[in-house]
Amino acid sequence: MKPPLSTYLAMAMTPITLGVMFKLYSPPGLAEVISRRHIIQQVVESVSVTPPSKIVVTNLTLQGEFGLARWSSGSMTGIVALTAPSGRWQITPLSNNPLTVGGFSQTTYIPQTVAHQLLVRQGLIRATQPLITSLCKTKENLFLAVETASYRISICGQDQPTVYVGAETKRPHKIIRLPIKTYDLYGPYFEMVNGNVTYILANSTKGKNLTVSRGTKELLREPVTTGW
Repeated sequence: MKPPLSTYLAMAMTPITLGVMFKLYSPPGLAEVISRRHIIQQVVESVSVTPPSKIVVTNLTLQGEFGLARWSSGSMTGIVALTAPSGRWQITPLSNNPLTVGGFSQTTYIPQTVAHQLLVRQGLIRATQPLITSLCKTKENLFLAVETASYRISICGQDQPTVYVGAETKRPHKIIRLPIKTYDLYGPYFEMVNGNVTYILANSTKGKNLTVSRGTKELLREPVTTGW
């Protein structure tokens, strides 16, 4: 008989390989525990401190393909960013100086919306009012929030972005929710299809734009004026 999930959780909250401990924000399943243990070990291996058994990951926050972790070893402390552009986690050491959303986002290519949430969840900045109010539902995470001349847009989802939400600036009650067909968080690039109409929100050689097309005919192209 398999041990209950509580047994695995108890194991996950005790020192593991290389003497690492970590903080869970909610009771995860076994697969998530194993994944977090693997990520934590990667963080430990990225830190140039000897012996590695003295390194403790004190806080790990993940959101989709992005994350932030803090570690300590005696009197030494550090912060690292985690990104997974190719499905494998990459670790970027960050300065111990006070982090800003803009600087954190620019250094790591993490969208400012997600960067803000990671820093707030780690307690590194105050939870101030966001520049653009989220259109996501209560249990959805916000991955991107931008504005154009005509629209206020939120990219929402759970672990990954799955929904595009757009509200007209002049008629904010008129909201459209579309499933995201294709996306690249590192582009960023988001493509949605509504019948024969295609919506593309992207940062390309033509700039940061919302483009709406019907077939090969472009109906709208507006630059992003706020956010990103």
